[in-house]
Amino acid sequence: MKKLPLQFLACLILSVFAFSSCLDDDDDYVPIPTGYMTFINGFSQSSQVVYDLNGPNSPFAVQYQAYLRPPYGVQVGQRSLQIYSYDDRAPLVDTLITVKDSAAYSTFAYGTIEEPQFALIEDKSLEDLDQKSAFRFLNLANNTGVVNLYLGDEATPIFEDRATETGTSATEHQTFIASESGSFSIKVTDASGAEVATRDNYEFKKGQYYTFILIGTNGDTDTPPYIGVVAY
Repeated sequence: MKKLPLQFLACLILSVFAFSSCLDDDDDYVPIPTGYMTFINGFSQSSQVVYDLNGPNSPFAVQYQAYLRPPYGVQVGQRSLQIYSYDDRAPLVDTLITVKDSAAYSTFAYGTIEEPQFALIEDKSLEDLDQKSAFRFLNLANNTGVVNLYLGDEATPIFEDRATETGTSATEHQTFIASESGSFSIKVTDASGAEVATRDNYEFKKGQYYTFILIGTNGDTDTPPYIGVVAY
């Protein structure tokens, strides 16, 4: 998936200058409680969606098939979150979320105008990942039924029998699993074994985390099923 560029070099330079000039005054510094969040757009019926947390650094637009990760995180506590389509400003989601200090989350917009969907899951690291990569998979596509995901030439799916997610099932599938790193193709099939979507070789690095998402709409030539890879 496309990772949106974030230009903050000027802020970084200013921060370094301020830090270097105030070293003697930092003994009483108290870090600001901060959560970390990746905003992922799997909503195929608009060119972009807008996330509005009703606070600093918000709202912001995220293109379809893209994700955005604010470098300075988000405010903690109970937050009001609205999501709406960029093209016609149609409201999609209006909810409350709880952001904990130092916790990391991934949020997903998907579904249709008639039935918009939203999921929020935690990003928790694994112990002793070592030379392997970590993976998880969410089926966020429309009209696909139950699907399976394969890596490389393996005959057995690494994830199987995944129906389109609800908020609850996404939470159940939030845990990463460790598997071999390296360059692999990715394939998703339906319950009959028919190919739904494929992606050519992708380089999975040692010690890194990846979320596979199936998005788009089965049978739609404009936004067919697509395998997104969110890297952490």
